[in-house]
Amino acid sequence: MMQTTTSTTFVPGKVEVREIKNPISPLALFRSIGSLPNSFFLDSALLRKGLSRYSFLGWEPFLVIKTKGNEITLRDSSGVVQKQGNPFEELRHLLKAFQVEERDTGIPFIGGAVGYLAYDLCHFIEHLPSSTLDDIEFPEMYFGFYDSVVAYDHGEKR
Repeated sequence: MMQTTTSTTFVPGKVEVREIKNPISPLALFRSIGSLPNSFFLDSALLRKGLSRYSFLGWEPFLVIKTKGNEITLRDSSGVVQKQGNPFEELRHLLKAFQVEERDTGIPFIGGAVGYLAYDLCHFIEHLPSSTLDDIEFPEMYFGFYDSVVAYDHGEKR
């Protein structure tokens, strides 16, 4: 059976979905892009009817936000901006600025922010004691904003 993958790209105000004929598997695709900076693979490995239908892959985000404490770093094609502030407020601003009008594409994720929030962001929500040593110095927030995503539908095998 021929398998296909669907690629979604959006620009402000426009969502485009294209089916990719004769693609490689999601795992094989990730093996080829996994070493690129800020690539991701949201794999639905536990395949159950009604759950985990899609896997999503992306690389080359158009914007990256990284925070540590109140230090915020934004990186895009025009360079790097560093500023201070509340990471949640900055993320809220970015999510609003890059919001795309919801379209019924049949695909639950067509692009957007992929990343993580670390536990230490709790200090921006409530006052808690800080008793641990930060020995690995990971960012507390790290998100890439992706305008292109590859979605694989395990249910339809395309």
